[in-house]
Amino acid sequence: MYRLSQHKRCSSRRQSYCPDKLYDDEKVYPVIEAGAFSYLLKTTSASDIAQAIRSAYRGQPVLEAQVAGKMMARFRHHDSLPHEQLTYRELEVLALIGQGKSNQEIANDLFIGIKTVKTHVSNILSKLNVEDWTQAVIYAHRHGISQ
Repeated sequence: MYRLSQHKRCSSRRQSYCPDKLYDDEKVYPVIEAGAFSYLLKTTSASDIAQAIRSAYRGQPVLEAQVAGKMMARFRHHDSLPHEQLTYRELEVLALIGQGKSNQEIANDLFIGIKTVKTHVSNILSKLNVEDWTQAVIYAHRHGISQ
């Protein structure tokens, strides 16, 4: 067994095990991305390590439950669309942006101040990772938000 301490790409035909004392997001993801097939903690029993080695030989990855749970949560987050992080009010504003309404029209429709609209627009642009109003309109149309 060996550790990919420098997070280099695995070059062996059989994937590696990287035992560690504690689960740490900053350690496990680079190791997995570098090619580790399985990840065990140092607290894993000898019999479980032996079983994990046999499983890896058969091509079956082994992850500690704690590691697997964190990885699943991370992947679920990555699969979400940017607009799923918007608040309900920001979605309302984005829908109105997608309909081509101005800041003043949005303020009137939602019974809020124009400064509040501008704040929502700024948050929307940031969360959608778009640079301007036009890109927000395009995003709203592509994702069916402007209807």
